[in-house]
Amino acid sequence: NATAKDMQRFKAQAMKAGAATKFSALEAAEAQTELAKGGLTIKQIMSGGLKSALALAAAGELELGEAAAVTVNSMKLFGIEGKKSMKVADALATAANRTTADVADFGLALKQGGSAAKLAGASFNDTIIALEALAEAGIKGSDAGTSLKAFLLNIATPSKQAAEAMDELGFSIFDAQHNLKSMPAISES
Repeated sequence: NATAKDMQRFKAQAMKAGAATKFSALEAAEAQTELAKGGLTIKQIMSGGLKSALALAAAGELELGEAAAVTVNSMKLFGIEGKKSMKVADALATAANRTTADVADFGLALKQGGSAAKLAGASFNDTIIALEALAEAGIKGSDAGTSLKAFLLNIATPSKQAAEAMDELGFSIFDAQHNLKSMPAISES
């Protein structure tokens, strides 16, 4: 739904990004397209969406379009507003910098386990914390996502024997209101 004027603004933004970064104007335009396909508005792309994709691509040593897709997919999965795209990119870059996993690994992990985390009530940040912990243990990429999903499914719907053992130990991943506890709180249990 972009107007001709919007397209000129996009072009100018892509050209500026191409001149100011290691990415070409064409790569910037491809990232704009990925962000738009992901649901970001023109205003959101212009006011920080492209900038967040550029930052994530540079930090994560990814292609710009891939960085934009990882950012948008994460935002859509967890219902994060477009204006918070920089926070999503920062969280992914920080997680990659703290571990031996890279941004692409976190993108794959979110594809495999993000839906289960969201359904269980985990926030984006708590999910990234859990994936960081798995990466520190050497479990990365889709394996990390699958492990997170299996953990959440098994602990949320334990067998009778497991439920009895958890009750004996006083262990629960849910608070008194039946909401998922934060990942740090679960790990401290």
